[in-house]
Amino acid sequence: MAGISVNLLPAEVRVLEKNLKKRSKLFRISAGVVLFMIILTAGIFIFRIIQGQLLTRTNQDLQSAQSQVASLKKQEGLAVYLKLRLSSIEGLKGQPSAQSQAYNLVAALIPSNMNILLLSVDKVKSVELSTQSPDSATLGKFFDNLVNPQVNQGKISKVQVDDLNKNGSSGYKVDLTITLQ
Repeated sequence: MAGISVNLLPAEVRVLEKNLKKRSKLFRISAGVVLFMIILTAGIFIFRIIQGQLLTRTNQDLQSAQSQVASLKKQEGLAVYLKLRLSSIEGLKGQPSAQSQAYNLVAALIPSNMNILLLSVDKVKSVELSTQSPDSATLGKFFDNLVNPQVNQGKISKVQVDDLNKNGSSGYKVDLTITLQ
């Protein structure tokens, strides 16, 4: 009797049972799809939040880097300016100025027993000199030194006597304007 099976349930119950199994299977599939969509939506939402935070941090890093670049550009500009200033200072330091050359020339031409009362050198190669000489011979030697191109190395183009006084006890006081070449 193993091969015989008897089903006493009406055929409608069997159809209802098949429909119930189909509905149950469809419900499970629908619930799985809905659950998958909820998980997918939550994942996308969480990914969007993380991506927004990452974008915010990246923008902050970019702004920080831009401000550092601006600061470095300013420092670079200052460094370039200082380098140019240093090179111009080194250039000036390497060669004597026209004023110092004029001072050295006039100081070399003045006899040792004459006193310098005033010596002024300007930028246009003009020297104002006020000296005091104990006697006329020393004053004459000084004038000879000023006008002799071999002694003044050809660097004096004009000597103008502005004032010449004789003091009884102190000798001669002379004010000169010397124009250099």
